[in-house]
Amino acid sequence: MLKKNKFLFLFLISFAIILSVVIEARLNPALAMKGNYPSNLFRALQIQNTTAENYLLSNVRCGIDNAELYMKNPSSLKPSWKQLHVNADALEDVYLIIEPLACYEFLRSICTHNCLWFEFKQDAPAESGDGYKTFGLVCSGQMIYKSKNNEFFLFQFMSKEDYFRLAYCTGRRLMLYKLDLSEKQKKALFLNAINIASTRAANEKYHLVNNNCINNMFELVNTVLPSYQQFNHWLVHKIIFNPIFCVPVFNEFIFRVHGLIKEKLPPFEAE
Repeated sequence: MLKKNKFLFLFLISFAIILSVVIEARLNPALAMKGNYPSNLFRALQIQNTTAENYLLSNVRCGIDNAELYMKNPSSLKPSWKQLHVNADALEDVYLIIEPLACYEFLRSICTHNCLWFEFKQDAPAESGDGYKTFGLVCSGQMIYKSKNNEFFLFQFMSKEDYFRLAYCTGRRLMLYKLDLSEKQKKALFLNAINIASTRAANEKYHLVNNNCINNMFELVNTVLPSYQQFNHWLVHKIIFNPIFCVPVFNEFIFRVHGLIKEKLPPFEAE
């Protein structure tokens, strides 16, 4: 009973706090989005269908020099960009990454960031012309800061090594889940992700409420789900996003309720 009341209390407090953030963002979006994000770390994905299920992905981030300096001097970082040849038929698993916000300590239990991690078979890595190989690609919704009051949204693709290295250097705690999807759904989700990332290409204004990393990720996953299993993540469709979907503990719960969690992995924690 005590545990149930604690869960209900967390639900009500989280809802109240996030709702206040939502209202503030609606009334003053410029203030809500204030910040200087290192735009040199982000590039819009470009894709080319070469043969059958093979794709050439350009602008994939595959490492950052001096990533440990991210918190001190992010503008000094030098990302490595590569073109990767990928075989969509070689996709083995898809993982959900739930990332409680680490930059603001008091928000860790309230706000989250979601990513999808696409893992390929051991005999078919994503590979560049210079011999670089990776067995996993991470798709992460990002806000790109271009100028004052001028922020855009894109899906950034990066190697899993790049993503986890930066997570380590910035002290993030990642909650990892293998998704329960069919082979057809996994492939479709990957193809939808690269196509959406390419076509949208940072041409849309970022918005804290209705065009952010969370709602875009839920919409992306919805593209491969049958109607009865899809998420309903809007309080008012395309206007007000349901803030409960942003809370880490409820984020996991929602995926479980929809029957999408196949396995919970040990969390990744920076030591």
